[in-house]
Amino acid sequence: SLYEKCPFAKKSVDCARLFANSRMQAVENSIIDLFTVVNGEGPLILFLDNAESIFCNVRRETSEVSISRDAIALERRVFLLSKSLIDKINRESSRSVFLFALVRDRNDLPADILRPGRLNYHFLVNSSKALQREALLRRFLQPWIFSSESENENCIRVLSGQPTRGFTPADLESLLRMAFDLKLNSGPEGFELDDFLKARRHFTPSSIVARVSKIQPKNTNIIGLAPQLESISQYLSAIFRNDKSAALPRGILLEGPSGCGKSLIATQLSQISFRIGERDVSFPVNFISIDSTQVVSKYFGQSDRNLSQVFAEARRAAPCILFFDQ
Repeated sequence: SLYEKCPFAKKSVDCARLFANSRMQAVENSIIDLFTVVNGEGPLILFLDNAESIFCNVRRETSEVSISRDAIALERRVFLLSKSLIDKINRESSRSVFLFALVRDRNDLPADILRPGRLNYHFLVNSSKALQREALLRRFLQPWIFSSESENENCIRVLSGQPTRGFTPADLESLLRMAFDLKLNSGPEGFELDDFLKARRHFTPSSIVARVSKIQPKNTNIIGLAPQLESISQYLSAIFRNDKSAALPRGILLEGPSGCGKSLIATQLSQISFRIGERDVSFPVNFISIDSTQVVSKYFGQSDRNLSQVFAEARRAAPCILFFDQ
């Protein structure tokens, strides 16, 4: 929106595409061309999408992912070059150049880039709030046909609450598209709340899509483990209903030898619908599955960062179940 309305000279680049050529010299030339100030009068606004691609995080070298030495050398040289070119822009006196850097996570950027004089201002554009989701749903659902006007308002009121907490606008649009496809298969009648809740049971928000369990839940009852699953689901139901009189702790330990079904019980909980709060609406909560290898690292401080990131994702996706395997 800023790019379209900007009255000044502007340039927009997807930084991830700069690495389409694997040759080091070609990548460096692309970075230099990107930061070259165009001739002319007036200010220039430079938009960098996927900016973490050129502001490479030097902590990548200490990650568990196998990276070749040439790739590490290329990332370091690109980072140093980008940093020096930003400093050159800040020293430019003949024109005013303003830089917009768009990243998924600020933690992917090194501290050198975030210091004063480079990227001074930080604006967090996170998941939408309830009022924003309500406004988006009113806009998206305006041309849709519902069984009644009251059903339309009921769908917007319920869907803008806990069922879509942690959803981005793109997630909301994908959820409505899924509900529309499911409705086409069932019949042409007007939409109802159950149509959207049915789609919600099969939808995973983008914030936790990388944390989906590799163990697929069963559509049938787990033979021999039904009592344990029923006890755990009742325990979680009391928590999600916000029953303050129960004062239940929010942690469960599953103990048993390998192959007894601990992980299967946990993943089966992702298919159970829980009533959240006082509203008489039930839906499956978000389920985040974490393996110990995704958190523990041999490098100092990396395990702490990984663990903090996991709990931050869980808070953004609440209500959710955070499952630690092994």
